[in-house]
Amino acid sequence: MKLHRRKSSTAISGAFEEEFALEILKSDKLRITILIGAVTASVLVILIFSVFAYEEFQQAFHGNFKAFLLTVLIAMAATLGCLFIERAAIARRIKKQIKAVPLLQYLSAFIETSIPTVGMIVAAQFLGPIYALFTPAPFVYPLLSRVRKEVAEGRVLSTTVGIGLHAGEAVTGSIGSALRREYTVIGDVVNLAARIEKLNKQFGSQLLISEIVWQNLGKTLTGATPMGQVQVKGREEAIQVYQVS
Repeated sequence: MKLHRRKSSTAISGAFEEEFALEILKSDKLRITILIGAVTASVLVILIFSVFAYEEFQQAFHGNFKAFLLTVLIAMAATLGCLFIERAAIARRIKKQIKAVPLLQYLSAFIETSIPTVGMIVAAQFLGPIYALFTPAPFVYPLLSRVRKEVAEGRVLSTTVGIGLHAGEAVTGSIGSALRREYTVIGDVVNLAARIEKLNKQFGSQLLISEIVWQNLGKTLTGATPMGQVQVKGREEAIQVYQVS
């Protein structure tokens, strides 16, 4: 009797493990499908922006925007290829109800964490190390210049966007579970950048940078106006900020 119960318990446990592994594969397939959609949408947005504000992007990328665009498209195409192959492998295992091998999970994590890494390398190559932390300034600021031009010509309504830049050490990586993961950046440097961004409303500016960013840029930055020592929320000491025109 005891042997029969033990076999029954083992069979139930095995069936549960197989069902749970299958659900994880379905979750991975959904996550990869979302990633494919996100990467494809990013490519379309970049292409649209490159047409809409080509001259402004050329200026922001020091005349190398064509090379940057080609590099990004090649990297995105390679990423999409890997994601489609990974999705096909997972779909095949789901269809045949086969458990995922550890190698497939490691490959999945490698591909997904490589996406932001490739982005940082490309940004550092064409814009310099200061932009390698995924700051949106090199992409947003040319658009703001274009929007200002359209506003001046009366084609669109007036609008303003504030950007705050700070540099320092931060913790980056993918966090979450098998059901939901996301790439994020956390740390004091991120919090201070958010505080600096909010100062744009106080100064009526669009781009503010910290003293550390100003020092790192050195002679390459022109048109930076010191705004003096400013007290921000969450810090006892005032910080020096600069307005970039």
